[in-house]
Amino acid sequence: MLELIIGGSGSGKSVIAENRAVGLYRSLCPQSSGMIPGKNGLIYLATMVNSGEEADSRIRRHRERRKGKGFITLERSSGIGELPGLMEERGDFPPGKECTVLLEALSDLLANEMFGCPDTADAAEGSFSFDPEAPLRVLNDIEKIAGCFGNLVIVSDDVFRDGIDYKDEASMYLKGLSSLHRGIAALADRVIEVAAGCEIVWKGAAASS
Repeated sequence: MLELIIGGSGSGKSVIAENRAVGLYRSLCPQSSGMIPGKNGLIYLATMVNSGEEADSRIRRHRERRKGKGFITLERSSGIGELPGLMEERGDFPPGKECTVLLEALSDLLANEMFGCPDTADAAEGSFSFDPEAPLRVLNDIEKIAGCFGNLVIVSDDVFRDGIDYKDEASMYLKGLSSLHRGIAALADRVIEVAAGCEIVWKGAAASS
């Protein structure tokens, strides 16, 4: 199952995605109420780089909210196509088809891939590289890992409604994210938009859990 959940800042998309991932994971192993004895396959794939006070606050807020839901957090700011192999090397996860992965967020992942992951000092100076091929690479990675796991839930930001006419790299980022949304939506079993905590289902059936 591949699901794409898109919403603006503060829309409630993260809570909906977390609860959906938990429900999907439990459906994989109902005999154990969603917990596989000895191994946990409910994975939170965090892509945000802690680049300063605002990012740190957001990361801490997300960690606090998902506490007690059973997630194992893995941090991977780029190259997510390597995730299945890295998990297999660790040896403390169940087989991929028994795993549910929540990726948050696609928008951060693309920024990391497109502009690199500079440290805070470099970011303050605006020292970014730029890779216009990043959207296609991320889409290929998504398609690859979607076939490796029982469920993949992807969260992304709706950053297209501020009415600002961006130029240069910012404009290319927005176009890249838009193309990623379209590409993943075409692959997905379910696509929803979240607004004020309400789900608008654009593809697939409404969630039952």
